[in-house]
Amino acid sequence: MAAEIELRPALSFKSSIEPLHWAGGSTTVGGSSTVSLPSDVHYQQHYRHDAERGIEHTDTTSILDHNIIPDPITPSESTEWVTGHRLRTLGAACLLANLMMAIDGSILAAAIPRITTDFGSIDYIGWYGSVYLLTEMALQPLFGRLYRYFERKTTYLVSLLIFEGGSVLCAAAPNSTALILGRALAGVGAAGILMGSITIFGQTIPLRQRSLGLSLIEGITSVAGMLGSTLGGVITDSSLTWRFCFWINLPLGFIAALLVMIVLDRKRPPGASLPFMQKLQGLDILGSLILSASLVCLFLALEWGGVSRSWSDPLVWGCIVGFGLFAIGFCAFQWYKEDDPRLTCRNTSAVVPLRIFKQRTVALCCVFSLMYGFAIYTDFYMLPIWFQGVMGTSAAISGVNCLAFSLASVISTLFTGFATTQFGYPVPFMWAGSALYAIGSGFLYTLVPSTPAARYLGYQVIAGLGMGLAVQVTFVAVQIVTTVDDMPVACGMEVFFKQLGGTVGVNVAQNLFVAKLTEDLNKVAPELAAQGVDVRSGIADLSGMADLLPLSQRGAFRDGVNSAVMRAFLVPVIVAAVAALASWSMEWLHIKDDRPKAVKRGTTAPRDLCCHIRGDVIRQQLDSMIPGATASGTSCF
Repeated sequence: MAAEIELRPALSFKSSIEPLHWAGGSTTVGGSSTVSLPSDVHYQQHYRHDAERGIEHTDTTSILDHNIIPDPITPSESTEWVTGHRLRTLGAACLLANLMMAIDGSILAAAIPRITTDFGSIDYIGWYGSVYLLTEMALQPLFGRLYRYFERKTTYLVSLLIFEGGSVLCAAAPNSTALILGRALAGVGAAGILMGSITIFGQTIPLRQRSLGLSLIEGITSVAGMLGSTLGGVITDSSLTWRFCFWINLPLGFIAALLVMIVLDRKRPPGASLPFMQKLQGLDILGSLILSASLVCLFLALEWGGVSRSWSDPLVWGCIVGFGLFAIGFCAFQWYKEDDPRLTCRNTSAVVPLRIFKQRTVALCCVFSLMYGFAIYTDFYMLPIWFQGVMGTSAAISGVNCLAFSLASVISTLFTGFATTQFGYPVPFMWAGSALYAIGSGFLYTLVPSTPAARYLGYQVIAGLGMGLAVQVTFVAVQIVTTVDDMPVACGMEVFFKQLGGTVGVNVAQNLFVAKLTEDLNKVAPELAAQGVDVRSGIADLSGMADLLPLSQRGAFRDGVNSAVMRAFLVPVIVAAVAALASWSMEWLHIKDDRPKAVKRGTTAPRDLCCHIRGDVIRQQLDSMIPGATASGTSCF
């Protein structure tokens, strides 16, 4: 007589007629049936315990060693997805939190001149923005671990509170030191919000729908980031003053926190039952400090090199060497923590388990994001310089001209999200987007002062479409190939490399631009230097400098500025081409349709994996794994 039994996905059975194979390998019980193991989750414990019970493994190798894509559902994740109005409310909460961070990251640019005037110092301009990015990047891996050991709702709300506290400190700052401390504190909260959004999305939204949700957030936050600088200028010039640029975060954060409190359920994380000291050890605080030291050295080298100090300056070289030594030390320390024989492969205390980079897709996505961040941030910063410095437009008109790039990227990002949700194949968008972005960047490299509007707007549209098609594919791809426990760390690494590429890219482009500008303008207009005019005094001053020259020299002056910008525009062409080549090594990925199906009225939807098998087979399998299980009353038939 056949029997029906409902079983948890962590331990699934089927008869020998239709074996069930999971990514983690299979085991043979009684010579007739297949028992699936969880994909690499406590793999060593399962293998040891099964060997003691006489169960033979047909595949004793980790999934990461074979590049096998694991099932996205692991024992630590529930299959109960958030749907309906709760899904929309939760998405709105994450959107508001990320919108707040996007505005905060761009609104300060227009306010910095007024801030330096109020504080009477220009020595800390670079740190106003970089310290925020520094703490956010350095603490992303640490927050990925925090969400593994501590309850997600509480940790997310605490992160929002830290971000709001940093904003309040910035708004009330009496001097530059207090403002920098506030920006650092806000960066800590931003790291927690980002990793929390990743964790919440991964645990509550089906992977097939996740791409659409991420596209909506990416598109809206891109628009917010694009308008942030304009909004900051309006606020700074009004009676509200620049301090309101930080007060504006309070209502957004309050609404986001309120929505999270209402709609997000509490859920025990995988490591919730561990003792507190073991959790503290698992956070790998020392590893985070080493990573922070490495980033500080990098930021200082990029801040000084080619700007206030030459690249041959011993202090700049010392920072570069320090960055390299700390980076090597961090990798070695992570390898040591991961290779600790007292720990299993899943209970490693490394803040960034290096084994995740053995998965080809994860490694390629990080390389792709590094190159894409390099190109995107360079274009975002250099396009306004070209419009204002070469074409002579105002800051407001420059922002309007750059809308072509931004709006095209938003449209293509949304298209990728809808198409991926509908068909489940993200990699083709990565191929097409990176190739189109490289072509568009090549067109931007051909800009000259006489380029008509139709061309420079059209070139931006091509580059923007290419950028948007592929920008969030890597974020989805790493979620496909990693288990739920590794997903926050893998996603955090993807974001980390994109931010690292952007930080390095902007500084490299700036140095190329300034060096070429100084060289060419000193040749074209040496009399400016004789008059004490510094061509590095500011982009807005370039038009005024040109007016000091005779009419016969003004064209050559504009050509010199254009040549300097094109030197910087060469960077996106190269790195976008490298990203396009890297994308062709990606695994062919497909997102299975795990969206909840509509349930007819009067019926109930299955909550877990149901298998229809014969009663005698299930008894045999249960007895094989747990001797005496059916005799002790645990049989369900």
